[in-house]
Amino acid sequence: MKQYRIVLMALSLNISYGVSSLAVGWSIFSEERGDWEKYQNKSVGFKKTESTSRRSGGKNKKLLFLMGLLTKPVLSFASDRGADSIVESKYTMGENLLLNQEYNQAAKWFEEAADQGHVESQIKMGDLNYQGHLQGLMGSLYSIFTGSQYEEARKWYKKAAEQGSLEAKFKIGESYMYGLKDPSQSLEWYEKAAEGGYVDSQYRLGNIYKSGGFGLEINNTKSLYWYEKAAEQGKSEAQITLGSCYQSGCLDLDKNLSKAVYWIEKAVEGGREGLEDSLGVLHILQTVMNVDESYEPQIIEFIRGKAEQEVSPSRDFFQVLLGGYYEMGRGVDQDYKKAKTWYELSIKNAENPLDFDVKKNIGPGEAAILESFSGISEGSNNLGQLYAYGKIGAKENFFGSVPNYEEAKRWFDMAADQGHPTAEYNLGNMYYFGRGVEKNYGTARYWYDLSAEKGLPYALHNLGVLYRDGLGGIQDYEEAFGYFSKSASLSFNDAFYNQALMMQEGKGVEQDGMLASRQFKLLLEDGYKYNHTGVIDMLERRFKWEDLSINKKDPHASMMLGWEHTLNWGIVPTNCMQAKKYYEEAIKQGSVLAEVKLGFLYSKLGYNKEAVKMMKGPAKEENFMANHNLGIWYRDGVGVDQDYLEAKRFLKRAAESGYTESQSALGEIYYRGWGVSKDYGKARKWFKKSEIGGGSSTLIHQAGLYSDGLGGDQDYIEARRLYKKAADQGHVLAFHKLAELYEQGLGGEKDYHAAKVCYEQAEEKGLPSLGQLALLKTKHTLGL
Repeated sequence: MKQYRIVLMALSLNISYGVSSLAVGWSIFSEERGDWEKYQNKSVGFKKTESTSRRSGGKNKKLLFLMGLLTKPVLSFASDRGADSIVESKYTMGENLLLNQEYNQAAKWFEEAADQGHVESQIKMGDLNYQGHLQGLMGSLYSIFTGSQYEEARKWYKKAAEQGSLEAKFKIGESYMYGLKDPSQSLEWYEKAAEGGYVDSQYRLGNIYKSGGFGLEINNTKSLYWYEKAAEQGKSEAQITLGSCYQSGCLDLDKNLSKAVYWIEKAVEGGREGLEDSLGVLHILQTVMNVDESYEPQIIEFIRGKAEQEVSPSRDFFQVLLGGYYEMGRGVDQDYKKAKTWYELSIKNAENPLDFDVKKNIGPGEAAILESFSGISEGSNNLGQLYAYGKIGAKENFFGSVPNYEEAKRWFDMAADQGHPTAEYNLGNMYYFGRGVEKNYGTARYWYDLSAEKGLPYALHNLGVLYRDGLGGIQDYEEAFGYFSKSASLSFNDAFYNQALMMQEGKGVEQDGMLASRQFKLLLEDGYKYNHTGVIDMLERRFKWEDLSINKKDPHASMMLGWEHTLNWGIVPTNCMQAKKYYEEAIKQGSVLAEVKLGFLYSKLGYNKEAVKMMKGPAKEENFMANHNLGIWYRDGVGVDQDYLEAKRFLKRAAESGYTESQSALGEIYYRGWGVSKDYGKARKWFKKSEIGGGSSTLIHQAGLYSDGLGGDQDYIEARRLYKKAADQGHVLAFHKLAELYEQGLGGEKDYHAAKVCYEQAEEKGLPSLGQLALLKTKHTLGL
């Protein structure tokens, strides 16, 4: 009865205030009920029983019903006190119901007040629709897919906006940006709110123009303008961003430590949670700038304290930062596992936002000190790099320890979904080099392009390489030179080097050998080191080879210059005509190897008949590469009529010299009976010889011969070993075959768990194995 007495007492306080009194009573009841629930929780060891919940829920519903009966006569009486009082009372009733998460009941009161022009109620109706609280589960799902909830929200926001509400204008912008996906409309409404002085909208515009998200162009001038507007009004996130940019030089600002400190201290003075320690913030600035390593112990203790906070909107940032210290081993012992733990915590905290009251001034993706260094994006990217570089989670196969690229890609994908430029660049690298995915230059170009739009110098450089070499799309030297120039302007020396090469050769820009030479000289004087190991030696050797080739008529130097011009390492551009000139010079000087290289070049350019002709001379000289390539071309009919006997003759020469690829190819000829009678014994012999350098398909054929007893004794132990080796190289059929051996206990003990894992791998890689998995489960259940 205590709850009912509270409500009646509130009604009796002053009937002239109508529902305002009732609202006070409801508030008191809410607090009392909270105390009662705490007592109940405590009495059962913090575990509310189902019956307790039902009784509590029933009382609440009865109380709401009673309040509904009482409210109408009270409102009627209060109408004499003025319409404004009634509208405010309805809004207050809705607010209190909202606190109790009675969304539909709250909406009834808000809607009544909103229909009478109450601005705050109109905004609340917009919020309830935008957040999907009024549709129920299925309705919410339908609304998300159709966008109807955003349309309904926008209708209410517009009513409030028409009455001059800046908050409503901002929220219309939000609904277009995050709900209806219409950036142009969103910008229009953001700017209306920002021009009226709405600080959150000013800050949002600063972010949008800074990152160029949602397909919009980066505009540093506009970004700086809106950040300054928001910062002048005390928006701590804008102050922090300005401080960060003066520290790092982003937004095209000149680096200025005093201005960086000024804005960071402004944020601290404003009481931004997580920034109350001014000294700690200055330490962070000094750390980022590598000003003084003696601060590191103090910095780490400060960061650790922030990272371990239970409630702080900046904790994910500090968790990422602490993970970085453990990864680098700065101020602490290097520990990749601890780095991983902190990165994972930052992601978890960013994925599970804090209470609304804690984060009410923080928009999507802004829950950290620096937007580009937080939670899901930065933590996920850093985790991906730990896996990609083999620092954690490395896998063992026949060739030793290899990075877990599959896990790395999973984290890079998560960060890239948040628009993280380095994660996009990392994904580009995976597709460019074929690390954990099938090599795809088109996809690499896509990811580099996204990262380059955000100004990452490495991505700009690599995009230039793709355009220069025509990989993954059109070849465009002008575009390539443009990307190299943008990257070089950001002090990325690799781009400076490739820019010089294009000037030297007149590709995409007017030829200027003197300017190119000056750039090369500057790079060498600066101790330039290219990303690829030994490139500085390559540069020096190149100048040495040119001298030897021209002045000493050295065939090896001429041949090496030709070979260098055919590489696709990004060290020099592919320049086939120049390579041909050097190879021909080396041939004149007596180099047999240069004939082989020129044959390769002809083949690469599609001049297959010329390639065959060029290879025949070195083949007679017993050059194994020439014999191998002639064997493959005769086998496949490239540049000559298909002739398996000739293919066998050339491949055998190369195979007998120990070339494993030829041994594998020769084994396949006998295995398949191409131009000869099938001979599993000879196939087994040549596959065995090629095992060390043979590919996964060769291992599969070899394992099959042992498993089926073809060409020799049946040997399941050897078959199991070879299938496992092929599986380590990712061959899908190997997983399936290996599973069968584990399941049947052939070549070793039965191992249902190992069989299950292999079948699952085969299914995952596209080879249907669900039937075998179901049968395996049945066997395991029956104990067969």
